[in-house]
Amino acid sequence: MIGKVIAESNGNPIGETPLIAQADVERAGFMLHMWQRLVR
Repeated sequence: MIGKVIAESNGNPIGETPLIAQADVERAGFMLHMWQRLVR
């Protein structure tokens, strides 16, 4: 599980479900994290 999706209506949660990747995903390294912060 990589997170969860929460459905809301008028700001009130009405349901949630887990967010699951279909395949393994490598964690981003230090340099990729730094690049992502710079380009935001």
